[in-house]
Amino acid sequence: MDARKLLMLAELDRLGTIAAVARSLHLTAPGVSMQLAALERELGVVLTERQGRRVALTAAGSVLAEHARQIGDLMSVAEMEVSALREGATGRYRVAAFPTIARSLVASAWGRLLAAGGTSGAGWSAGAPGTAGSQSSERQSAGAPGGTSGGAPRATPHTAQPKIGSPGGGTLAPGIRLSLIELEPTDSLPALAGGDVDLAVAHSYSNVPRIDRAGLVTTPLLTEPVYLAGRELELDTQSTRGGADSGVDLREYANADWIVPGREFTCHEMVQRACGLAGFEPRVVAEATDFSVQLAFVAAGAGVALIPQLGAVDVPGGVRLLDLAEPVSRYDYLATRASSAADAGLARLCAALRSEAAAYAR
Repeated sequence: MDARKLLMLAELDRLGTIAAVARSLHLTAPGVSMQLAALERELGVVLTERQGRRVALTAAGSVLAEHARQIGDLMSVAEMEVSALREGATGRYRVAAFPTIARSLVASAWGRLLAAGGTSGAGWSAGAPGTAGSQSSERQSAGAPGGTSGGAPRATPHTAQPKIGSPGGGTLAPGIRLSLIELEPTDSLPALAGGDVDLAVAHSYSNVPRIDRAGLVTTPLLTEPVYLAGRELELDTQSTRGGADSGVDLREYANADWIVPGREFTCHEMVQRACGLAGFEPRVVAEATDFSVQLAFVAAGAGVALIPQLGAVDVPGGVRLLDLAEPVSRYDYLATRASSAADAGLARLCAALRSEAAAYAR
């Protein structure tokens, strides 16, 4: 059935004459009559009958006109929702993010969505769609953004990090609904390419070759310096070369014990490459998938570790973070499908995440 013909029938029921329907729909009266006659032939039932100068609906016509009114209402709602989607005022978006960015920048953007009056959607889960659960560290990533580490500060000890979620920046519309799944880049990028998520927040390291994935568009989000974490007393005793302006030389820690991420993570390869550049293979005494666990072992005196900035938000007492003489950076970025380039709601969400990243960088 043609929805336009059904709407003509509903208008005839409301207005009572073919001429009135023609004026309402900006058509000719003969054209309206022809369309209604065609609808009767299509359905095989009589829908209208003459009653003097007016045209009334038969029982079948009245039933169909009621359905037509409901269809018209639904079409009006659909038009309004499409308009809101076009303007980026509404939409449902599935986000995949690695743990340290999820608990900081993504959570802050989500909070501003709730503050704007929106609802959060399906919530938080872990593990790739259709796969086993994800670990709480960062594995091999793909499609890192172009760009370099820029002027990352070097060398003064770090004992605290800026708070996440500073006020300001773009506001998400109340009609935007989010669901989040915690995934490493090795899982989030394939999930994005396969249509299981709409946005991936991923990362790569400056000393690890990146893998590009066709059909995805990446946008830089944040550059994190990687620090050497160690107990203050041991760092003071062991660091004999270099100064605050040059950063710590990893060669001084060739004989130290090391806490590293699991072998399946990009972070593990980052540590291996950084130490290899300094001329040694780290003596690993502990593997931990969470940077907070690594820092706890550093605080316990088990060894030293390399920690990216967002992984060192809560530094235990007695632990110091030092810049590296040979800097290593982690590049955090947003990845979307190229086919989503015109999605205004997704663009608004990405802008909110970039605003959170800019506030953190300040």
